[in-house]
Amino acid sequence: MGGYLTELKVSEESPLVGRTCKERAVNKNYDITVLDILRDGKLISKNIRDTIIYPEDILFVRGSLENFLRMKEVEKVTMLTDEKLTQDELIHDDNTLVECLITNQTDLVGKSLMEINFRRRFGSFILAIRREGEILRKKIAHVVLQAFDTLLIYGPIEKIKELSDSGDFIVLGEIEATLQKHKYWWVSVAVILGTVILAALGIVPILKGALIGAIFLLVIRVITANEAYQSINWQVIVLIAALIPLGIVIQKSGTAFWIGTVLNDIANAFNPLIRPTIMLSLIYLVTIILTETTSNAATAIIMTPIAISAAQQMGLDPRTFVFAVCFAASASFITPIGYQTNLMVYSPGGYKFTDYVRVGLPLAIVLWCMATWLIPILWPFASINV
Repeated sequence: MGGYLTELKVSEESPLVGRTCKERAVNKNYDITVLDILRDGKLISKNIRDTIIYPEDILFVRGSLENFLRMKEVEKVTMLTDEKLTQDELIHDDNTLVECLITNQTDLVGKSLMEINFRRRFGSFILAIRREGEILRKKIAHVVLQAFDTLLIYGPIEKIKELSDSGDFIVLGEIEATLQKHKYWWVSVAVILGTVILAALGIVPILKGALIGAIFLLVIRVITANEAYQSINWQVIVLIAALIPLGIVIQKSGTAFWIGTVLNDIANAFNPLIRPTIMLSLIYLVTIILTETTSNAATAIIMTPIAISAAQQMGLDPRTFVFAVCFAASASFITPIGYQTNLMVYSPGGYKFTDYVRVGLPLAIVLWCMATWLIPILWPFASINV
């Protein structure tokens, strides 16, 4: 579904403003080619990669719908649907997005979309156009249609059916894509906040609250059952399921006890008054190093039995040390591979590996020091017999 031509308008808050396509790595990050830039009615066709982009610029781009939507979200650009359609049209439940082929028997061939007045005549909107063997370099409305051009058409289901029955088009299939936020998108945010607040106040357990919230979103159709299923990260679930036996093996094989003993020996070299704090700091440090090279879930599973064993050898309640593992496992800032969100912004943001080290390492050290100081205050060290 690649090779479509469409228009993207640069908004005031877009990260593209004041930068070039080369600096933002548009082609690399989104697999999109910027063909021309329309600025104040003038077409810029040369040296596009190094042209500074300004607000209200219109980019003529070539690529796939999936990549258009990804660029829209990250670079804060608007698509034709955002500019030409109303909010009600975008969120209407009966609207769909389809891929259509122009037949060679239609009177539309040889005319532009502006001449046809496509939206009024067919009650639908053309988002993008593709022509095999040719790169289109003009506004969508001015493209002269040819037989077997492929169009991305957005409109009511009944209008799409009329297009298919007219003989002018062959509907190739429906495309799963979301062009606009759901009108009740804010309900999702409210449900998340409500779940967290109720759990923090001890009114509803977080598991029950999350389940009730998910059911509520399904009932009012903010999300569909299929969307809910597709949002589950099965890789993480399988990873956790696979690593739970590893945590059990570490504990039952004596590995946790051995590592705990090593950490305990290091802590014993210090004054007895500060040994628990030193042990806490060591566990946090080991966890934060491990979480930079593996997932936070895997790190927590591996380090929890070690923290429990180390605490028990000191005759202390493991709770304080387990909290240290939880915080450290989630504090992955030094590498892009340590946490999913780090990796998600790595390429679109144009970051380098050294950027994470330069910013993340000082932050990790600060959090290490703060955790060593604050965790014993929030969860004081206590004898295992208490």
